[in-house]
Amino acid sequence: MKLYSYWRSTTSYRVRIALNLKGLDYETIPVDLVAGEQNDVSYAALNPIRGVPVLVLDDGTMLTQSMAILEYLDRVCPSPKLLPEDPIAAAKI
Repeated sequence: MKLYSYWRSTTSYRVRIALNLKGLDYETIPVDLVAGEQNDVSYAALNPIRGVPVLVLDDGTMLTQSMAILEYLDRVCPSPKLLPEDPIAAAKI
């Protein structure tokens, strides 16, 4: 997997935490938001809204929203779980 990420992005940070917690292998591709790299045509092809993170799966599928990425990771790699089953406990996290 490839994670397009910016080191100061909180949304990218939460995906990096989940990937590392689950022990998944991935390559980080830095996107310098301050320098405007998200506006490059090549990056816009990955994510038309030009945000980070973007997780590119091994089959080429691109996921672009951090919460959707976290949900995907929890479904394909259920252990350890990112959120408890109890809805109140999950909401508090």
